[in-house]
Amino acid sequence: MKVKLSNFGNKDVVNLAVKLGLDGSQSSGSSVSIPAAGSAIANFNFSVQGKGEHLGEISFEDQPITFDNTYYFSITASPAIRILHLFDQKSEANYI
Repeated sequence: MKVKLSNFGNKDVVNLAVKLGLDGSQSSGSSVSIPAAGSAIANFNFSVQGKGEHLGEISFEDQPITFDNTYYFSITASPAIRILHLFDQKSEANYI
C-alpha cells in the first residue's frame, strides 16, 4: 500500500515514523522525510488474514496538533479463487 503524506508547514519533517494498523494491531511501519510545502510516499507491505472486511488505520505522531494524525479505512478481502487456464499450444515434437 502506498500512502501520500503532505507537509503544509515551512520546515522539513525528517524521518517521520508512520504506522499501519490492521484489525486492531500494528501490521507494518515506514519512515519518511517530507520537505517543507511538499509531499512524500510511505510504502507498506502487509497481508490480510481471512476473507471479509478488515479495518485499518494509518497513524503518525505530530505535535502539537494530534486530532488529525490518524486516517481510518476499510478493505474487503475476497476468498481465494481457483483458476484453470486452458490453451492450445503446439509442440515441436509430434505428441498426442
